[in-house]
Amino acid sequence: MTVKPSVAQAAMIGNPVSMPRVIQIARAYNQTAGEKRIFVVQVAEQEIMDSMMVANRNGNVACTQGGESMAGFRKAIEKGFVRRGETGILDSTAHMLKFITFQDMYFQDTFPPEFGVTPREELKNAPSLIKPERLQRFPQPGKPLQGEDMKRFIEETVAEIARILELKRR
Repeated sequence: MTVKPSVAQAAMIGNPVSMPRVIQIARAYNQTAGEKRIFVVQVAEQEIMDSMMVANRNGNVACTQGGESMAGFRKAIEKGFVRRGETGILDSTAHMLKFITFQDMYFQDTFPPEFGVTPREELKNAPSLIKPERLQRFPQPGKPLQGEDMKRFIEETVAEIARILELKRR
């Protein structure tokens, strides 16, 4: 099998050595279950990255493999492989920081054409630097703020975030 570039780099194996064993286990499981309960779906690079972005925007720190898992689950629901009321458990085996370049390419819209990924604006959630103008002192590596400086830093930073989010004090 010819391997193409993929954001799900763990899937970039042309001839996985354990595949015959996986097929055997899947057949045995389906036979024991009395019905087909193991399904395989194929997802596109776009679906993987969009799913990763959705997970990350909702507080889950997902890597590209986590995005692949979520994209596969979404596809399984769409195809009717997952029944109403069933619970899915998704596997994300690596930390998002390991594959941060893919997320950055999504934010910057710099994916090479061979990946076939076009970032969706509504899923971009790039980090923002919060640095209140009224502050003179900021924490530095190895030099944390103490006492009143730390209290002022927290208060001003929280106020700046509230301003950006247009939150009003109750």
